[in-house]
Amino acid sequence: MIQAFGCKYYIVVGDTDDPGTSIGDLSQGETDANGDYIGIGDTSWEAALRLAYGDHFINMRTYLIQNGLKDLGLVPTLEDLENYRIGRISKRIRSDWTHLNSKGYYSKGKGIYLKGVELGYWS
Repeated sequence: MIQAFGCKYYIVVGDTDDPGTSIGDLSQGETDANGDYIGIGDTSWEAALRLAYGDHFINMRTYLIQNGLKDLGLVPTLEDLENYRIGRISKRIRSDWTHLNSKGYYSKGKGIYLKGVELGYWS
């Protein structure tokens, strides 16, 4: 669709599913081919999006792991840190395994805004 319309200004936003729970890609596991936890690395689906869209792709799952609580002025708990290790977003900014709560959506919006700044779409 992006190519068909010749769109130069776009952002592809990755999903926020926990690794290993995405119905859309059952090959996404909590671990990579070496048996290591995904953490903030790309799942196979995220890697495919990054390859296809380059700088236009924002891995929202990893953005929220790295910045979600910080965007809100919150400090990670031990539970948050353990979830990060296995590639999961803090439960404090989610409503379930894939959907966010209002705090999570605030941080998601900030991440998209910052990606637009990075790409030169706005300042």
